Amino acid sequence: MKDLIIKVWPEIQGYLPAILPWQNIKEKKQSIFIDFTNCVSVDSSGLALLLIRCIKLIESDKKKRKWKSHDINMNDAFRKVIDLNFFNILNEYNPSEMLFVDKEFKKYHNNVVVSVDEFGIETISIPIHCINFKKHLRRRDGLKDFREWIRDNLDRYATDYNINLNQIMLILNEIAKNTADHTLGDGFIGLDIKTDRSKEIIKIEFAIGDLGVGINNNIKDTLPDNMIKRFAFWDLTQTYLFALKEYATTKTDSNFNKGIGMNIITSGAKNVGLELSVFDAKSRGLLNEIKKLSHKNVRENFFNIGRPVGFYYFGKIKANKVG
Repeated sequence: MKDLIIKVWPEIQGYLPAILPWQNIKEKKQSIFIDFTNCVSVDSSGLALLLIRCIKLIESDKKKRKWKSHDINMNDAFRKVIDLNFFNILNEYNPSEMLFVDKEFKKYHNNVVVSVDEFGIETISIPIHCINFKKHLRRRDGLKDFREWIRDNLDRYATDYNINLNQIMLILNEIAKNTADHTLGDGFIGLDIKTDRSKEIIKIEFAIGDLGVGINNNIKDTLPDNMIKRFAFWDLTQTYLFALKEYATTKTDSNFNKGIGMNIITSGAKNVGLELSVFDAKSRGLLNEIKKLSHKNVRENFFNIGRPVGFYYFGKIKANKVG
């Protein structure tokens, strides 16, 4: 049977991979070929979102689909995909029948990728990090390694640039904590650091997500009985009004989930000038632009994409050099 081809967009950057449509393969049984032929530019954030989509694809319909991709020497952009840990993680979920386990492959994966565009912007892309909650008896124990990973990759920039690293770590930790508490799977993050020729300004971009159903559906699936009837009439705005309220939680029986995570995430983003979007339920929400918890203000800052987008956050922050 002929493979189903998933054609990757030429630019695997930013949040583009989260919003581009793929063919519907739900009722089909063929193997998947992930086609990077036309790929010309790659960063870690975009690749992390592509990875999450691919994992969901190969594990769709409660079965693991077979998948393939190119020969290792296909082109420079494809080698960046390998370097940034894409296939290494994908193989852990469902090993490919291709050559991604040979010695040549192993020397590529998990390497920092540095690229410079035509405007002189240098991008340092950090290999995708899997926040491995499943290996821990207590899922939140996986957060310790994640915090160390953030500090290892950003600490050097916090010395030279006006970056509130502790606040950024707090925001990312709260996002990952929600994955630990509200899903059964792992989390994934891509991280890119961009500087101009002068090195006077730095821009940090990240994409972080998981394999869960997202905030909208999680609330729908776990509300207490006395609220279920009301949810039938809720739109996405009302769902996020609930999620963003301090002490609102679907884990009412939990001793440690107190429902303050989303409030910490949104208020923290506004405090440090972090542009933070959440992609959920066919929409993109600009969390840092939500100034008050009113139906009108939340509705104004959510935008319909027109297709399911999974569940991810995408953030970027700029900082000037110190001194």
